[in-house]
Amino acid sequence: MNVITLAFKVSECNGWPKVEILIDDDLYEDRHFTTTNEQVTLPVDLIDGDHLLTIEIYDKLPKNTIIDSDGNIIDDQLIELTDIYVNDIKLPKWFKNIGVYEFKDQTYPQACVWGCNGVWAWKFSTPLLTWVLDKQIENRELYNPPGITHREEMAREVEILERFEVALNIKKK
Repeated sequence: MNVITLAFKVSECNGWPKVEILIDDDLYEDRHFTTTNEQVTLPVDLIDGDHLLTIEIYDKLPKNTIIDSDGNIIDDQLIELTDIYVNDIKLPKWFKNIGVYEFKDQTYPQACVWGCNGVWAWKFSTPLLTWVLDKQIENRELYNPPGITHREEMAREVEILERFEVALNIKKK
Protein backbone atom coordinates (compact mmCIF):
# COMPACT_ATOMS: atom_id res chain seq x y z
CA MET A 1 0.00 0.00 0.00
CA ASN A 2 1.14 3.53 -0.79
CA VAL A 3 0.49 6.75 1.08
CA ILE A 4 -0.22 10.21 -0.34
CA THR A 5 0.39 13.08 2.06
CA LEU A 6 -0.93 16.54 1.29
CA ALA A 7 0.66 19.51 3.08
CA PHE A 8 -1.40 22.64 3.55
CA LYS A 9 -0.87 26.21 4.71
CA VAL A 10 -4.16 27.79 5.77
CA SER A 11 -5.30 31.14 7.08
CA GLU A 12 -8.09 31.73 9.55
CA CYS A 13 -10.56 34.57 9.14
CA ASN A 14 -13.64 34.40 11.38
CA GLY A 15 -13.24 30.62 11.34
CA TRP A 16 -10.98 27.97 9.87
CA PRO A 17 -11.44 26.47 6.38
CA LYS A 18 -13.01 23.08 5.77
CA VAL A 19 -12.33 20.52 3.04
CA GLU A 20 -13.48 17.09 2.01
CA ILE A 21 -10.83 14.94 0.34
CA LEU A 22 -12.05 12.19 -1.94
CA ILE A 23 -10.51 9.61 -4.22
CA ASP A 24 -12.80 8.36 -6.97
CA ASP A 25 -15.77 9.93 -5.14
CA ASP A 26 -15.02 7.99 -1.93
CA LEU A 27 -14.57 10.24 1.11
CA TYR A 28 -11.13 9.79 2.68
CA GLU A 29 -11.02 12.83 4.95
CA ASP A 30 -13.36 15.58 6.15
CA ARG A 31 -10.91 18.12 7.56
CA HIS A 32 -11.75 21.19 9.59
CA PHE A 33 -8.39 22.94 9.84
CA THR A 34 -7.37 24.32 13.22
CA THR A 35 -3.75 25.40 12.67
CA THR A 36 -1.76 27.23 10.01
CA ASN A 37 0.24 24.23 8.77
CA GLU A 38 -1.38 20.82 8.53
CA GLN A 39 -0.89 17.57 6.69
CA VAL A 40 -3.45 14.99 5.61
CA THR A 41 -2.25 11.43 5.01
CA LEU A 42 -4.25 9.17 2.71
CA PRO A 43 -3.65 5.41 2.43
CA VAL A 44 -3.87 4.44 -1.23
CA ASP A 45 -4.77 0.81 -1.90
CA LEU A 46 -6.52 1.01 -5.26
CA ILE A 47 -6.96 -1.16 -8.31
CA ASP A 48 -4.34 -0.37 -10.95
CA GLY A 49 -5.52 2.32 -13.33
CA ASP A 50 -6.55 5.95 -13.49
CA HIS A 51 -7.94 7.73 -10.41
CA LEU A 52 -9.10 11.17 -9.34
CA LEU A 53 -8.26 12.88 -6.07
CA THR A 54 -10.49 15.86 -5.30
CA ILE A 55 -10.37 18.43 -2.55
CA GLU A 56 -13.69 20.19 -2.07
CA ILE A 57 -13.53 23.49 -0.20
CA TYR A 58 -16.87 24.04 1.52
CA ASP A 59 -18.75 26.16 4.03
CA LYS A 60 -16.85 29.40 3.39
CA LEU A 61 -19.18 32.31 4.09
CA PRO A 62 -19.02 36.05 3.30
CA LYS A 63 -17.91 36.71 6.90
CA ASN A 64 -14.72 34.73 6.15
CA THR A 65 -13.48 37.50 3.83
CA ILE A 66 -12.98 41.01 5.20
CA ILE A 67 -13.14 43.84 2.66
CA ASP A 68 -12.29 47.50 3.28
CA SER A 69 -14.39 50.45 2.09
CA ASP A 70 -12.54 50.49 -1.24
CA GLY A 71 -13.37 46.85 -1.97
CA ASN A 72 -9.88 45.52 -1.20
CA ILE A 73 -9.54 42.23 0.64
CA ILE A 74 -7.72 42.89 3.91
CA ASP A 75 -8.17 39.44 5.50
CA ASP A 76 -9.33 36.15 4.04
CA GLN A 77 -9.76 32.49 4.78
CA LEU A 78 -7.40 30.74 2.33
CA ILE A 79 -6.04 27.25 1.72
CA GLU A 80 -2.74 26.61 -0.04
CA LEU A 81 -1.57 23.18 -1.11
CA THR A 82 2.16 23.51 -0.40
CA ASP A 83 3.45 19.99 -1.09
CA ILE A 84 2.51 16.47 -2.11
CA TYR A 85 4.39 13.45 -0.79
CA VAL A 86 4.22 9.82 -1.90
CA ASN A 87 5.49 7.37 0.72
CA ASP A 88 7.18 10.27 2.55
CA ILE A 89 9.03 11.37 -0.62
CA LYS A 90 8.31 14.98 -1.57
CA LEU A 91 7.25 15.27 -5.20
CA PRO A 92 8.61 18.10 -7.34
CA LYS A 93 6.46 21.24 -7.17
CA TRP A 94 5.16 20.81 -10.73
CA PHE A 95 3.16 17.72 -9.67
CA LYS A 96 0.75 20.10 -7.90
CA ASN A 97 0.28 21.95 -11.18
CA ILE A 98 -1.35 18.88 -12.72
CA GLY A 99 -4.38 19.78 -10.61
CA VAL A 100 -7.23 22.05 -11.69
CA TYR A 101 -9.28 24.30 -9.38
CA GLU A 102 -12.90 25.06 -10.30
CA PHE A 103 -15.49 27.30 -8.68
CA LYS A 104 -18.51 29.23 -9.94
CA ASP A 105 -18.14 27.78 -13.47
CA GLN A 106 -14.56 29.08 -13.66
CA THR A 107 -11.54 26.84 -14.23
CA TYR A 108 -8.04 27.62 -12.95
CA PRO A 109 -5.34 25.18 -14.05
CA GLN A 110 -2.25 25.05 -11.83
CA ALA A 111 -3.96 26.98 -8.99
CA CYS A 112 -2.76 25.80 -5.58
CA VAL A 113 -4.21 28.63 -3.46
CA TRP A 114 -7.96 28.44 -2.97
CA GLY A 115 -10.16 31.17 -1.58
CA CYS A 116 -13.67 30.17 -2.66
CA ASN A 117 -15.90 27.17 -2.18
CA GLY A 118 -14.92 24.91 -5.07
CA VAL A 119 -13.08 21.76 -6.07
CA TRP A 120 -9.43 21.05 -6.87
CA ALA A 121 -9.03 17.88 -8.96
CA TRP A 122 -5.80 15.91 -9.42
CA LYS A 123 -5.58 12.94 -11.78
CA PHE A 124 -3.14 10.15 -10.97
CA SER A 125 -2.67 6.46 -11.72
CA THR A 126 -1.73 3.34 -9.86
CA PRO A 127 0.63 1.71 -9.36
CA LEU A 128 1.47 5.07 -7.85
CA LEU A 129 5.27 4.87 -7.91
CA THR A 130 5.26 3.79 -11.57
CA TRP A 131 2.99 6.75 -12.39
CA VAL A 132 5.28 9.18 -10.55
CA LEU A 133 8.33 7.91 -12.44
CA ASP A 134 6.50 7.96 -15.80
CA LYS A 135 5.31 11.54 -15.16
CA GLN A 136 8.84 12.57 -14.20
CA ILE A 137 10.20 11.14 -17.47
CA GLU A 138 7.33 12.67 -19.47
CA ASN A 139 8.03 16.10 -17.93
CA ARG A 140 11.77 15.84 -18.58
CA GLU A 141 11.16 14.83 -22.21
CA LEU A 142 8.69 17.70 -22.67
CA TYR A 143 11.41 20.26 -21.94
CA ASN A 144 14.42 18.28 -23.23
CA PRO A 145 13.15 16.21 -26.17
CA PRO A 146 15.29 13.11 -26.71
CA GLY A 147 16.00 11.47 -30.06
CA ILE A 148 13.80 8.57 -29.00
CA THR A 149 11.22 8.82 -26.21
CA HIS A 150 11.34 6.63 -23.12
CA ARG A 151 8.07 5.01 -24.18
CA GLU A 152 9.50 4.13 -27.61
CA GLU A 153 12.70 2.87 -26.01
CA MET A 154 10.75 0.62 -23.64
CA ALA A 155 8.62 -0.73 -26.51
CA ARG A 156 11.83 -1.57 -28.40
CA GLU A 157 13.26 -3.35 -25.33
CA VAL A 158 10.06 -5.38 -24.90
CA GLU A 159 10.23 -6.40 -28.55
CA ILE A 160 13.87 -7.55 -28.14
CA LEU A 161 12.97 -9.54 -25.02
CA GLU A 162 10.01 -11.18 -26.77
CA ARG A 163 12.24 -12.23 -29.71
CA PHE A 164 14.82 -13.57 -27.24
CA GLU A 165 12.10 -15.57 -25.45
CA VAL A 166 10.91 -17.06 -28.75
CA ALA A 167 14.51 -18.01 -29.62
CA LEU A 168 14.98 -19.71 -26.25
CA ASN A 169 11.77 -21.69 -26.65
CA ILE A 170 12.87 -22.90 -30.12
CA LYS A 171 16.23 -24.10 -28.73
CA LYS A 172 14.47 -26.05 -25.91
CA LYS A 173 12.55 -28.15 -28.44
